[in-house]
Amino acid sequence: MSGNYFTRELGRILRRSPLSHLGSLAVTTLLFALFNLIWIGSRAADRYYEQLVSSLTMELFFEAEEIDDNLSRRIAILEKTPGVSSVEIISKDRARERLRERLGIDYLSKEKRNPLPISALLSFQFGFPSSESMGALERKFKAWEEVRDVSYSRLWLKTVENNREIIRNALIILLSATLVGAMLNVAVLSALLIGGKSNHLRQLRLLGAGGARLGAPYLVEGAALATLSASLSWALLLWASSQLELPALIRESGPPINEILILISAAATLGFTGALFAVIRSLGKNREK
Repeated sequence: MSGNYFTRELGRILRRSPLSHLGSLAVTTLLFALFNLIWIGSRAADRYYEQLVSSLTMELFFEAEEIDDNLSRRIAILEKTPGVSSVEIISKDRARERLRERLGIDYLSKEKRNPLPISALLSFQFGFPSSESMGALERKFKAWEEVRDVSYSRLWLKTVENNREIIRNALIILLSATLVGAMLNVAVLSALLIGGKSNHLRQLRLLGAGGARLGAPYLVEGAALATLSASLSWALLLWASSQLELPALIRESGPPINEILILISAAATLGFTGALFAVIRSLGKNREK
């Protein structure tokens, strides 16, 4: 067998069955475009989740009737606590105003003494709040003798986290399905191309050609098809995003160029794997015959 078999056979593969190549290219491009949309959607969902939970606050209610030196030291510790972005001290009078604003009436107008406690309202850094981190802070602050109670939306946070996990699992299933579909599409095309030359390949086998050498052109063809499809799918999405007025959340969730290049490289590996599956299966049948 001549040394330039690889290049000659690869050229024949690309010239043979152009309609099959175009059809496979179109289907694989659409599958990768669907993958890209789901990928961007998952990034947008994560970003929205982070924005949502970052708006969560925690309120500490103190036993003290006024802000003394001891309470001032605790407040200073709160301001330096990791994950805390700001601390707002709510006096007893301010707490009464907040209650009146919420209820629309001053229920304490007949009270001689304001029974509402002094409190500290904690805001958190982006991405910090979670059931685990908030629970740890709650246990820490409740251990302080100056703290009467700690309040935050525990049930809401847990519900949001559970919903995020459900959405994430569903997206993983969809992403996996599109990747398997793309790989199978490449494998089917490679199997068809090999099947069309089964007699020729069998003869080369009899002449001593190894399976790796015979299958190499089809492996390169599969990787090239997947690379081109992935590149076209990203080019299509980038062009569409430049033409449409997308929400800021979606636009900011688009992956950077280096991540797109990694995904295209992963697509090439996927195409190579699909073609490898077809080569092993088809050449194995030829050897049995």
